[in-house]
Amino acid sequence: MGPFSPAGLDWPTRWPYNPAAGKGLSGGSRVKITVNGDPRDVPDGTTVERLLQGLDVPRGPTAVEVNRELVPRSLHGARALAEGDAIEIVTLVGGG
Repeated sequence: MGPFSPAGLDWPTRWPYNPAAGKGLSGGSRVKITVNGDPRDVPDGTTVERLLQGLDVPRGPTAVEVNRELVPRSLHGARALAEGDAIEIVTLVGGG
């Protein structure tokens, strides 16, 4: 199996995303998304990783879907969110 290439994915990654350039994160345009059924506005260019940080989601076992497609943890920092995206975040909670 060769190296992973995002070119084969059927969702836009806006590759490469360069947060150091401030693309979309400086208070410019915003996009409407849905997170676990709740509507939200986020800065254009927000990545899955940035969304999780903003929602204070712990870095433990967490699954994220964007438009019913699982986003691998290795792509959280590259997968930018777009207008109308539906995000589902699931975390595991221990207990007994």
